[in-house]
Amino acid sequence: MNDKEANAQKRRVLHHFNKWRSILRLQGWNIVHVWHREPRPPDEGQPSDWGAIADVKALWPYRQARINWFLPTVADVTDGELEEHVAHELVHILVNETREEGADWLKHEERVVTEIAWAFVALERSKHNASTRKESPKER
Repeated sequence: MNDKEANAQKRRVLHHFNKWRSILRLQGWNIVHVWHREPRPPDEGQPSDWGAIADVKALWPYRQARINWFLPTVADVTDGELEEHVAHELVHILVNETREEGADWLKHEERVVTEIAWAFVALERSKHNASTRKESPKER
């Protein structure tokens, strides 16, 4: 993959990333993108053509995450599919702390559920605000 092709795929990812980062209320996180020009090898037990589009590593106590993007796989999906993948990877950041073990697992689950609920409420409110902005003064 040459520079021009890689940059085109990065722009596609970042377009959806910026939208969903806001919807999912992840603006306070330091999220680093790592761009790979080679496909990710499939995990053990997966078919050879089952390369992931991305993977996420998160340090939830510090609100830091790294997303590895595999650009050849990004190039193989439609924009609609890419948006679903981007949202999926960002939700991994939200729920990462539920992997914690210990007696306080319920506290982690509650915080994650709260974040996801806020994201859906913010999405619904933005849809409502967008529809009211489209009304002309005569319609009000």
